[in-house]
Amino acid sequence: MGFELLALFGALLITFTSSLILIFDDWRVTVGLLALQYVGAFTLVALEWPLALSISYLVAGWIAGAVLGMAMLSLPTQVRKLQDIEGSTTPSSRLVRGLRLTSTDVPNLIFISLAILLVALAVFAQVPRLVTWIPGLSRIQAWAGLILIFLALLHLGFYSQALRVTIGLLTLFTGFLILYAAINPTTLAAALSATITLGLALSGAYLSLAPHMEPGE
Repeated sequence: MGFELLALFGALLITFTSSLILIFDDWRVTVGLLALQYVGAFTLVALEWPLALSISYLVAGWIAGAVLGMAMLSLPTQVRKLQDIEGSTTPSSRLVRGLRLTSTDVPNLIFISLAILLVALAVFAQVPRLVTWIPGLSRIQAWAGLILIFLALLHLGFYSQALRVTIGLLTLFTGFLILYAAINPTTLAAALSATITLGLALSGAYLSLAPHMEPGE
């Protein structure tokens, strides 16, 4: 019973954070939500992997978030201020800052919310089929893995910035890992997952900083 409640908590946390990452534009908020998302993934992966391996993936995810955050902080001050100004004009950033939404903001929020709802309905319909395909996979794990994969694809379709694409890829890989953990709970799989996570974060950090580097750096 305790493990079921832990898995349910992880699935709810994953659903909540992945949906808000899709909505909010502020990089500070998205990186923070990404860190919470890894906590939810940890609770689900820990049901299949030994605790030490699960913690290693959680730490790798937090390091990935820290790398992306430091990359954004390393941007030139003027560039970062410009991004903050542009972000403050989006509906999600207005919500974060407590600003009043304009008449054009509401349709955008409604569109994103409906897209998330449609994804949730599609995932709900596919969970029973996936459980029959993967032996040992629970419905909660199937829901968490599929919701991350589908919302990550939606994320990659909505955004083109290096940071947002990296977060989308990290989310996509986390969803795949939750499903894969039920099939192959080995040390090699844990090591590869941590390596891929850190590699994606470093690549995203470089792509975020590269356009603003001086020649020769």
